[in-house]
Amino acid sequence: MNDGSGIKICIDEVYNPESISILIGGEAAPENIVTTTISSAYYSQSAKDIFKLVKKAITQNSKKVKGFYVFPSAFARFKNGCRLSQEFEFNRDYDLKID
Repeated sequence: MNDGSGIKICIDEVYNPESISILIGGEAAPENIVTTTISSAYYSQSAKDIFKLVKKAITQNSKKVKGFYVFPSAFARFKNGCRLSQEFEFNRDYDLKID
C-alpha cells in the first residue's frame, strides 16, 4: 500500500494474529480476471469474526459458481468469454467453467 509518503506499508499477518489476509485479484488482462483469495493463518476469535464479516458481504453480493463466489460484473464478462482463473499464467484447463 502506498500512503503518498513514498513509503510502502506491508502488514504481515504472521505478526498480527488478529487479522485475515486478502490477496486482491482483478483484471490481469483484457480477457482474464484472477481470483481474490481470503484466508487466515490463525484461529483467534478476532480473525474468525473478521473473516465471517467479509464472507457474509461476499456471499450476499455474488453468485456461487462451482464453489467460487463471482461478483455480477465478473460473471457477466465470464458469460461473454472472459477467463476466470486462479492465476494469470495458469493453463486454461484450470479456469472456472460453466457446464
